[in-house]
Amino acid sequence: NIEYIGRIDSQVKIRGYRVELGEIEGALLKHELVKNAAVTVIEKGGNKYITAYYTGEAIPEDELKTFLEPLIPDYMMPSFFVSIEEMPVTPGGKIDKKALPMPEVTTNTASYVEPVTAAQRALCEIFEKALGIERVGIEDNFFELGGSSLTASKVAVMCLSKNISLVYADIFKYPTVRELAALVDDDGVTEAAQSKNEFSDYNYNRIQNVISANTEENADRITKEKLGDIMVTGATGFLGIHVLKAFIDNYDGKVYCLVRKGKYESPEKRMMNMLMYYFDDPYKELFESRIICVDGDITSKEQVTGFSEYKFSTIINCAACVKHFAADDVLERINVQGVENLIDFCKNNGRRLIQISTVSVAGEGSDGVPPMSRVFCENDLYIGQNITNEYIRTKFLAERAVLEAVSEGLDGKVVRVGNLMSRNSDGEFQINFITNGFLRSLRGYVAVGKFPMGGMHEVAEFSPIDSTALAVLRLAQTDRRFTVFHACNSHHIYMADLIYAMRSYGFRIDIVRDEEFEAAVKEFAKTGQDSDAVSGLIAYTSHNENEIYTIDYSNRFTAQVLYRLDYKWPVTDDRYLENAIAALDRLTFFD
Repeated sequence: NIEYIGRIDSQVKIRGYRVELGEIEGALLKHELVKNAAVTVIEKGGNKYITAYYTGEAIPEDELKTFLEPLIPDYMMPSFFVSIEEMPVTPGGKIDKKALPMPEVTTNTASYVEPVTAAQRALCEIFEKALGIERVGIEDNFFELGGSSLTASKVAVMCLSKNISLVYADIFKYPTVRELAALVDDDGVTEAAQSKNEFSDYNYNRIQNVISANTEENADRITKEKLGDIMVTGATGFLGIHVLKAFIDNYDGKVYCLVRKGKYESPEKRMMNMLMYYFDDPYKELFESRIICVDGDITSKEQVTGFSEYKFSTIINCAACVKHFAADDVLERINVQGVENLIDFCKNNGRRLIQISTVSVAGEGSDGVPPMSRVFCENDLYIGQNITNEYIRTKFLAERAVLEAVSEGLDGKVVRVGNLMSRNSDGEFQINFITNGFLRSLRGYVAVGKFPMGGMHEVAEFSPIDSTALAVLRLAQTDRRFTVFHACNSHHIYMADLIYAMRSYGFRIDIVRDEEFEAAVKEFAKTGQDSDAVSGLIAYTSHNENEIYTIDYSNRFTAQVLYRLDYKWPVTDDRYLENAIAALDRLTFFD
């Protein structure tokens, strides 16, 4: 049987993503005031912009973006919305996209404020070049002008090439030239103390009580409970869909999958489509009997309250926004407020909550401000670490909310996962692999053709997604006395193993002195080549003059627990690395 879904001639590639313009049009048409819609791509100054045209009553742009956010991925959000009286049509009666009016890719001249200082002038020029806009004033907001995380990386690269002391994260905190120039002139970070207070000005005593048992000497006390029926949020995501598959393959019972239907006619159709993508089988025969789709969104308290009609015992929350930097409140809404909605539901309905987090909440230390410990364990939360980006901040706050609720009676656990990578079975990667920060850094090394000698002995950890999913389910079965686990591969490699594997595969990567590598990245930025290729190497630079280090984590307690649950992690061997590199290359990731 062949199901004809439609033509794909409206698919385009923008900023490394494959974008289906028809999906955006379908989402727009769901708005009650939109009568007709057309989406196209315009190019200006070397940048591509998704532009949405619609007929019907004019709608404020912010309102349209808010409406579309639950329906389409962030990278498919149009940069411009244009209200027109009627769509131009071809003689055949189809929308004539070539006749659509060109939107104004420029600033509002009435509000233009001219740069005065040298820093302001330099930054205005950088904004103009990155955005392909003729005139940018010092009060213009970078993201309101059509900027994105990838164009922000262009700005960061250009600042690097001009020796302007700004880093990638600054563009999200200070999106106008006036604010950025003030930061350059002050030559320091003004919010460091304020951001730290959010973590340090909190009493962790109750939380410490509920995480103190998560130690290696208590592993023998672990008992295994029946898992029962589960709900998986973020069920079409990389981890969520593998949790679903691992449950179907290893457990009896039903899985309630929280799925937004998006462009599909039903949540079931979307779920089957994703299952087919990852596993070459839509599992159609299991729907209704074992796989039950629920169309919903964890950011809606009303929709989460409605989960009470479904008879699952455990929620595994894989839903998250994984952007490390964002110009709006999407990280807060999904990663914090969404989790708070799930906490309230589970407390009020007697369900268990498994919150998927990340070992990255261990954060960073520096020689100037050392944390209380250099090793982050399962019985730790706040150890004085520095948290440098919004994603990790929101995951930390979500953990804190869950563990605080556990101290008040919630049956809940936090499972921190590691570096989620390709499947152990066949090397399959996530559909949106371009967003993986670790992978983007690998692409940067290939683009520059160099790797720093100082990084060769750095430890790297690969947690295959299928192995991680099964580990999450095993840990969800543990009794409620144990509350935090590190579901990360116990077998580590060094970056040297990975770099040599990439060289054996055919990539030319010279191993050079650290100073030579830094100079090569800066030179690459200066040449005006593809800035996105090195964006993964500069996204996490900071203003801290002291040497910064990532705080190591331990998973010894979790490993001992998993052994008692008859589970061990696969070895990251040459076969796995070769499969992973080859899979990425087939996806043209390094092109």
